Amino acid sequence: ITIRDCNIQNFSLGINISGARNITIRNNNITNGTGGILVNNSIFVFLRNNTINVTGGIGVYLKNITFVNLTGNNITGVSGTVSPALLVENARFSMFYNNTVQSPQWRGAQFVRSNNNNLTYNVFTSDSDIALLLNDTSNYNILVNNTVLTATTAVGSRGITFDVSSDN
Repeated sequence: ITIRDCNIQNFSLGINISGARNITIRNNNITNGTGGILVNNSIFVFLRNNTINVTGGIGVYLKNITFVNLTGNNITGVSGTVSPALLVENARFSMFYNNTVQSPQWRGAQFVRSNNNNLTYNVFTSDSDIALLLNDTSNYNILVNNTVLTATTAVGSRGITFDVSSDN
């Protein structure tokens, strides 16, 4: 499956893929939807140079995935929701490289039960909560040369949080 060079606007979910293999999603512009990209139960997924700016919900949601390469994407969440801009759940052996992930309201990026992944040269930002959260047994992940920003000193705002996770 290849999806490239598309402008996707005003949908409840821009791209939805489930149970697939060898997926390439690149050079797409997804705006004004309540969700950007959902990839579920898939293997060998390549997301590159996409711009996702959603008006509600999650910008990119990767669930039950293996061998994903997320590179050079700009993912922006929305104010007024309690959804992270990037949510990664049950991911293994994946690379997150040179992405900008920003949430004006809640979490920039959240990794849940995700193991043996590499996060390098990313920018994670949250204006009010946690910029990067690894929780619920997200273990053996490697974090190198990432920039983590919070735009506020409000009580509870944090850069990187590890919650019930180890060996990262």
